Amino acid sequence: MARTSRLLTREDLTRGACQDWVREAYEDYRAVISDPDFPCTFGTTAEAQGHIRYTWVAGEQDLGVLPPTLTDFIALSRAHPRRRHLLIAFFPDTGERDFAAHERRFWEILRRLREQDPEPWPAHIPNDPDHPEWEFCFAGDPMFVFPCIPAYRQRHEPPHGRPLPHVLPAQKGVLRHQPRRPGRGAHPAAHLRAGGPLGRRPAASPAGRAGLWRHGDAGVEAVRAAGRQRPARGPLPAAGRETGVTTLADPGTDCGRIFATGRWQDAWLAGGMEATAAHVRLRAGDVPVTLQLVTDSPLWRGYEGDAELPPVWEGPVAYLSTVYAVANPLNQVPDASGTVARALEIAGEWDAKALVVTNLEPGPALESLPRPDALVRLDATCRLRLADGMDGYLDGLATSHRGRLRRYHRRGAQAGLTYHDRDRTEAGHVLPAFARLTRQSAERHGTPPLYSEAALRALLEVPGTRLLSADLDGRPAAGLLSFEWDGCLVLWAAGIDYALLKTHFPYYFLIYEAIAAAAERGCRWVDFGRGNLEFKQRLGFHPVDLWSPVYLLARRPAYAGRLAEMHRRISDFLGRPG
Repeated sequence: MARTSRLLTREDLTRGACQDWVREAYEDYRAVISDPDFPCTFGTTAEAQGHIRYTWVAGEQDLGVLPPTLTDFIALSRAHPRRRHLLIAFFPDTGERDFAAHERRFWEILRRLREQDPEPWPAHIPNDPDHPEWEFCFAGDPMFVFPCIPAYRQRHEPPHGRPLPHVLPAQKGVLRHQPRRPGRGAHPAAHLRAGGPLGRRPAASPAGRAGLWRHGDAGVEAVRAAGRQRPARGPLPAAGRETGVTTLADPGTDCGRIFATGRWQDAWLAGGMEATAAHVRLRAGDVPVTLQLVTDSPLWRGYEGDAELPPVWEGPVAYLSTVYAVANPLNQVPDASGTVARALEIAGEWDAKALVVTNLEPGPALESLPRPDALVRLDATCRLRLADGMDGYLDGLATSHRGRLRRYHRRGAQAGLTYHDRDRTEAGHVLPAFARLTRQSAERHGTPPLYSEAALRALLEVPGTRLLSADLDGRPAAGLLSFEWDGCLVLWAAGIDYALLKTHFPYYFLIYEAIAAAAERGCRWVDFGRGNLEFKQRLGFHPVDLWSPVYLLARRPAYAGRLAEMHRRISDFLGRPG
C-alpha cells in the first residue's frame, strides 16, 4: 500500500494545506459542532481540544489516500488511549441527492478499505455485516463509522436546527474511532447515522448489503439510523450527588461483576424466566451485555404492582440487561453511550416499544448516556462492606439491632436450625423445596412468582453460585441463592417458610451465618439485593439506587406519563424521595 497519508489537524486546514472547498466544508462543520446546543458533547469537546483529525478525498482517483491515512490515525489513537479521537473525511459534492446511491457509495468505500487493510480481520468480530455483532474494522481496530449525506435533509434535521454538512460522498465523511482499550468504556460499534429520530427506511433484502460489502453489488439494505432527538431533561444522577438518600463514597460497584459475565447471562436466558422473543450479545469494551426483546417479565410486572399501576407497555420492550440482574453490566465501564446507541438501533429494528437500560448505579456509565425520555428508579440494592471481619461488622451495628441479630441467631440454633452452603453438585436435591419457598414469599408480598425451578437450576451452573440455607429436619426453612464473585457475596433470591418465621427465626439465623462465612472467606462486600430496605438498613447495609433510563421508540405520550407516575409511586413505596 502506497504511503500517501493525508492526516491533518484543524490548523493544517486553516493554514492553506488543502483546497478551498475543503476549508469551506470544515468551517461549515465547525460552526455546527461548536454550537452550544449541538447534542454530541464528546464531538464538541474533541473539536475544542484539537483532538479531531481530518482528511479529504478529491474524487474517485484519490481514494487511495484513505487506507494509509486511516492507518496513521489509528496509530495516533493508540498512542493516546484516554483521548477521544475522530477522523473526518471530506468529499466534494457531486450533486447526487438519491439516498440509495449515497448508501451504495458508502458501502463501496468501506469494501475498498477492507481490501487494502494491512491487518487480518479480528477473529472475535463477525465479518458478515448482517450479523448483529458486526463492526467495521481496520488495522485490527473496530470503529464507529457513519456518513452524513444530503438525503438526511429530507428525512429530518438534527436537534440543533440545521443539517450537518453533506458528507460521504457529498461534502464529508466521518469515521469515529473508539478503541477497546484500558480506560475506555464505550464499545466501538459500526453505525450508519442520521440526525433524525429512529424510523422505517425503505429496505432491500439483507443479502444486498452483505453482497455490496463483499462484491460491490447494487442491492443494499437501507441505512439504519442511530441518532435521536432527546427532550430537555435534568441531569442524570451522578456518583455521590445528593438525591435525598444515603450515598456511599465507594458504593461497591464491583459487587455487580457477576452479572457482567457471559456465563451468568447465558444461564439466565437458558432458564426461560422471561418471555424473550429475541436477544443479542453486545459488548461495552470487554464487558458483555445482553439485549433482550421481552414480551413478559414477571419482575417488571412486580414493579408495576408495587406502583399499583396497570401495565405500562402495550407490546414488546427491549431491555439492555435483564431487570433481574441486580446491577447492569454497563456499571463496569466509564462510558456506555456507544453500546446504548447500538442497542437503540437494534431495538428499533425489532419494533420494540422502548429500550429500558436497567439498574444503573449513580456513576460514570449513567452520566455518559444521552438524555432519556424517562428516568425511573425501580429499586435500590443494599450493600455491606466487610472491612474488619464479623466482629467489626457486629460492632458497627446499633446496640439494639446487634442484640436482636445475635438473640434470634441463638434461638434459631437452639430450635434445631443448621446452616448449609451447597454448590451445584449438592444443591440439586433441595432446589425444589427452595423454589417453593420463593413462590410462597412472592405470594405473601402480592407479587407474581419471580423464579421458576428451571431458572434457578440453570443459574446453579454459573461458577460461584451457592445455595445457602437454614435447614430444619433436613429441609430448608429459609434459603438464599447467592453468587460469590471477585470478593463479593451477592444474596440474590430469597425464600422463607413463614410458618417458622417467628418461632425458629430462620431468616435472621441464615443472614448471620452467611455474613460470618463470607467474612471468614475474606469477602470484601455482601450485596443483599433489593427489597425490604428498612430491614436491611437496620442490619448495617447501605442502599444504592438503581436507575433505569427509558428511551421511547413508539411515540405515545401515554408511555412517558405512565413511567413518570411509576417512578413517583415506587419512590413512595421505597420511602426514598428524589
